[in-house]
Amino acid sequence: MCRVTVVDDEPALLEVMCLLLHDEGHEVAGIGHPNLVLGLQAGPRPDLFLIDQMLPGMTGLDLAKQLRMHGFPDTPMIAISASTSLLLQAATSGLFQDTVAKPFELEELVGCVDRHLHDAA
Repeated sequence: MCRVTVVDDEPALLEVMCLLLHDEGHEVAGIGHPNLVLGLQAGPRPDLFLIDQMLPGMTGLDLAKQLRMHGFPDTPMIAISASTSLLLQAATSGLFQDTVAKPFELEELVGCVDRHLHDAA
């Protein structure tokens, strides 16, 4: 079982993504605010991050930079957003392994997560 951390400030979407990934057999932590993510070093380490690019207080790109500098240099990260320009920034940043545009098909999200978890194994 793989650990996936989902960061999104939209409660309904966060819940859907967490339930979907849990039903696929993953251990999932849903986090609604980026400040809560930075304390993850003490607990079980995620095998993958799904990070929304529009978060309160910082962008998903900023959060990914912080995570890379503070204990997660090689953990796969997938950017999610409804903004094409933010996804383009994420894709060209070198911080994310992939991007998923909102709204997404459930199979698309699951396939992307599984692909990168398999690549990391």
